[in-house]
Amino acid sequence: MAEAHFTTGPFAGFSVHDAFAVAANNETRLVFNLGAVPWPDGLKPTQIPLGHHPAGQKITGPVQFKADVLILLYTEEETSAFLEVFTGNKDWSTSRRGTWCFYAHNFAQLESIIGGIQSDYALEHGFFGYLTAMQIGDQKIAVFKSELYAKVNGNKLPIIPVIQQLVTELEPTLVLSTGTAGGMGGVLLCGDVVVTNSARFRVSTTYPTYPDINTLSRNNTPLENSVEINDKYLKYAAENLTKLTLPGLQKCYDKFSGRAGYSFLKKNTAPPAIYVTDTNPVPGPEPMTVVSAEFLSVDDTSNAEGLEALGIVNTTLSTTPECARARS
Repeated sequence: MAEAHFTTGPFAGFSVHDAFAVAANNETRLVFNLGAVPWPDGLKPTQIPLGHHPAGQKITGPVQFKADVLILLYTEEETSAFLEVFTGNKDWSTSRRGTWCFYAHNFAQLESIIGGIQSDYALEHGFFGYLTAMQIGDQKIAVFKSELYAKVNGNKLPIIPVIQQLVTELEPTLVLSTGTAGGMGGVLLCGDVVVTNSARFRVSTTYPTYPDINTLSRNNTPLENSVEINDKYLKYAAENLTKLTLPGLQKCYDKFSGRAGYSFLKKNTAPPAIYVTDTNPVPGPEPMTVVSAEFLSVDDTSNAEGLEALGIVNTTLSTTPECARARS
């Protein structure tokens, strides 16, 4: 008999028997207001038109806009957080979505490989997600809020051809994918930032269309690149931005400290740290690698899942914000 899965909500696609999902569903989401972001001079984001596409247009052909950067958003919570930082308004209501464009190019051609269409408004109405544009300094930014997820929409991963299509049309030189992650091992504190050039897949599903993913996961092969880091803005972030999270981290600490199983939780007495590969890596034996999973893997004090030999941060593949990993 097939295993039952959540069909709606933040854990859509996950087993109804998953202990992490069940526990998280019993919690009330904790939200705090970030406040004004002190952007560096000349770098405050501003909304700009998406080329000649008017707000609310369903784009059924190639996007007529060239971007320097493409930012990918997935969950509603991540989208609200992004909007609060970049616009000062976290609202992601139906009316706010109507001010974006609806990206639908080649939907009919890809529809047959998309699972879970009936549970999502955008997919039911024939588009993959929402698209808008911003300007930061001299950079034009395209922002895509996807309604496709690695866990929810089937093992043919329709999110991949959609992103490939967007990259071809927008021609960005950089693609930034948002997500939610948690620390592994006993060093990182809530809110700490890891800047690394190494990542691993860790998947439980077999993906017939993308056998390389299966091979990389099975062999624990890291994917690495080489990127020049701008120390100027990392220093600016460390001095001005990470401290903005302290009120929210305090609320989280107050809520969970003292509970059974949360003895590992440490109070943030200083702004979160920023760790950078080859500059100031996270101290300890774990490699400076991000481990990307498509299931609810969790690090704990006994390292029961063997995560700590694989990396320092665990993240989900375009799934849910509640999948942040905790050491318990």
